[in-house]
Amino acid sequence: MFGIKNYKKLILSLLEAGLRPSTNWVNQKKSKTLLLRHDIDFSMEYALEIGKIDQSLGVKSTFFLMVGSNMYNLLSEKNISISKDLAKM
Repeated sequence: MFGIKNYKKLILSLLEAGLRPSTNWVNQKKSKTLLLRHDIDFSMEYALEIGKIDQSLGVKSTFFLMVGSNMYNLLSEKNISISKDLAKM
């Protein structure tokens, strides 16, 4: 199963292969550009863990959060705080 430890290993492997993360989805990409998009469908807490890994590796990524979800309430106080933490990272 894909988990946090395997995610970190994957990103490290991609960085070692010479890929460079970018959050610029508009401009033309180079062959070694890595666009990381995290679609958060189930867990804001899990998203925060991924964000912390990205930050620890110096990787920039994009998070897509659902305004309406059966799994989490984006407008809860806790999830607003997590959203702000992700934006700061």
